Amino acid sequence: MPAPILIRSTFWEGSDPGWTLAQVVGKDGELLVLVDTDTVDVNVYDTEDNSLVYGPVVVSKAAVIFDTLQYAGTLWTEDDLGCNFAHYLEDADVFATTEAEGGKVYRVEYMIHCTSTNGSGDIPVVNLLTCRAMVQT
Repeated sequence: MPAPILIRSTFWEGSDPGWTLAQVVGKDGELLVLVDTDTVDVNVYDTEDNSLVYGPVVVSKAAVIFDTLQYAGTLWTEDDLGCNFAHYLEDADVFATTEAEGGKVYRVEYMIHCTSTNGSGDIPVVNLLTCRAMVQT
């Protein structure tokens, strides 16, 4: 299995954790495309005790893997090319049973299960989300 793609982002307490964006390359060295993908799973963990906050959930591969690079110059700001993996997490889904706490870090783990087209295997995408506290008076 290749080393995980590691992303770090922040979100505010009570708001959506938001986007996970990545340029994912298969074992063949080419950008991953939809035909290369079997399934995509997501789990969210509290990093303090590794407890599962959300998941396991299988997301629609067609909704998160793209055959062309997307969002260049808008959501994607790493380079001028764009990303071929994009998924948006909503607060109401991820923190439906346990509210996000300011100061905590949550680990979003995506596992992209690949077909034999690009050599098969799994490609992990990990987003470390830091929750920022809202100050209420």
